[in-house]
Amino acid sequence: LRKIEKFFKKNTTYEIATTQADLFNGKIKIPNNNRKAILFLGSTIGNFDTQQRNKCMEQISNITHSGDRLIMTFDTNHDADSLDKAYNNLYIRGLILNILRYYGRIDNNFREYVDYFDVKPMWNKLDKALDFYLVASKTFSYQTLLGDIKIFAGQKYRVGRSRKFNFQ
Repeated sequence: LRKIEKFFKKNTTYEIATTQADLFNGKIKIPNNNRKAILFLGSTIGNFDTQQRNKCMEQISNITHSGDRLIMTFDTNHDADSLDKAYNNLYIRGLILNILRYYGRIDNNFREYVDYFDVKPMWNKLDKALDFYLVASKTFSYQTLLGDIKIFAGQKYRVGRSRKFNFQ
């Protein structure tokens, strides 16, 4: 955020003050006397479920006034081939597998199993959402404090969702 603020101060005449906000819990500290531009780049809202999306929009409504701006970008692409090209890549795979790697740092017994998973994005046409799954490549059992967990080859675990909108 500081880089964005610095860029705007250097390249525009706008007065910019960036802030981070918890839009689910109303933890937003923005002076009410200033005009606001709230910006969502990418498909941030698309990663929220319906309840989270409604809560977020309610919080934005509570802090904005006439003359303020809400700027959102939406990924409206619903073509499965284009979505596969955009999301089925090493960056997304690494990002999601880092969740397992982090868990392996917490529980050393799990580290050996991290590489037993791959990431598979799948287009859910009915929900207009791209779902991300961890897919097990091998069958294994894993000992936890609560008991054994058996994972079967081919078993899928949904770990993320990116909704795609249209303007109908």
